[in-house]
Amino acid sequence: MTPVLERRRRLGSAIAAVVLLVAGAGAAADQTPGRVPHEWVTDSAHVLSAADRQALASTLSRFHRQTQHPIAVLIVPTVGAESIQEFSLRTANDWGLGHPGLNDGILVTLAMKEGRARIDLGTGMVRYLSTADLRAIVEAELVPAFRTGDFGGALRRAVRKLMAKARAFVVTIPERPAGDGAAAPAPKGPR
Repeated sequence: MTPVLERRRRLGSAIAAVVLLVAGAGAAADQTPGRVPHEWVTDSAHVLSAADRQALASTLSRFHRQTQHPIAVLIVPTVGAESIQEFSLRTANDWGLGHPGLNDGILVTLAMKEGRARIDLGTGMVRYLSTADLRAIVEAELVPAFRTGDFGGALRRAVRKLMAKARAFVVTIPERPAGDGAAAPAPKGPR
């Protein structure tokens, strides 16, 4: 395979995101949040302490104010009959995570019963976070949490790594004249 075709294949894989099986599979009732997140951290499995949840939400909110890139964390008891890929992608789309036209959202999903972790990227982030980056973050930070139970620490470390890479995608929000419709942020490109 030529280097160009190999690179295109890898980029296509990154668009599909990274799925990592940590433990066995399971199925139960659908646990879809089904709403636009009003918080940066949605922990319906109740695995984070209040302090961990608040610290992580504060970090994600500050990052969004600085870069305009939304990163959300979703922890569910189970994904039910869906695969984590289907569940996570559907949730990111239902929530409208990311700016229209930029597709710069990132969703970190943990499914507790299934013992699975996934990081989904909007297609605009694919230039800045590779499949290898995502796999390394999942394997180094999220997988061990299923053994140790330190989900707060694991998510903080994983989010810090995602933010460091995502900072390369610089956007500016154009000023809107009075009465003008909402404008999507304009990408400035890598620093």
